Amino acid sequence: MDPLIIDIGHDFVYDETRICKKTGLLVKTLGVGWYVTGAVACVAHTMFVPYCIMLATMFASCCNSARYEYAFYKKHGARFYSLEEFNAWKNQQLPKLNDAFDTAEVIIKLCFFIASWPLRLTMYDNRTGAFSICELDMTVLKIHAVVTLIVYSCALLLFMCLWCSFYNNANPSPNPSPSPSPSPRSSQVSPTYAVYVNVNETGSNAIECCICLNSKAEPWVSTPCAHVFHRDCLSAWSQINATCPICRTDLS
Repeated sequence: MDPLIIDIGHDFVYDETRICKKTGLLVKTLGVGWYVTGAVACVAHTMFVPYCIMLATMFASCCNSARYEYAFYKKHGARFYSLEEFNAWKNQQLPKLNDAFDTAEVIIKLCFFIASWPLRLTMYDNRTGAFSICELDMTVLKIHAVVTLIVYSCALLLFMCLWCSFYNNANPSPNPSPSPSPSPRSSQVSPTYAVYVNVNETGSNAIECCICLNSKAEPWVSTPCAHVFHRDCLSAWSQINATCPICRTDLS
């Protein structure tokens, strides 16, 4: 959440509430308290050492977040002479340390997930069959690790999809694939000579194009095999076929 800045001339007053950050810190603190309570009952558990390592990482991350939020809490209502001064103060609070702790926490949860595979989600002791606080805590922690990994994986996948989409839009292909050129056999056939016919001829004396079945007085062409067609008809035919429409002689 961006800070809410109230302008007063050339300076401003920092007035960000940071409700979401404080709520997240409260939930995280309650979770650490829950896991600490269960750690006492898990001393003899085979996963006690990974459990404690993960718990210590979460506790350190929680303490760092509390330190960071407390620094902003003390500055609530403070006046800064410029935005640059506020950013300089913010950098002094080591904001990147939060990212480092979050990354370490995700890595530790991934290791805990691998160490506890195959997952056994239960609230009862494996030896006595009685209800166990330790097993309940382990189950909650495993679910916590799985949900965290799923959320981060989905976020990473979404980021990669958006990045690829923006990258393709900003950098179009410099050499788009050209459309395939027609083969030499499908190129237009050069006429041997032109023959014109009188459209008044009828019956057996009229010349008819066997492609369009018409005897209109249009420019005619003769193929090497001595068959006569309308020039436009033969040109359109040769774009698809390189043979004579009548005798199938090669016209290329």
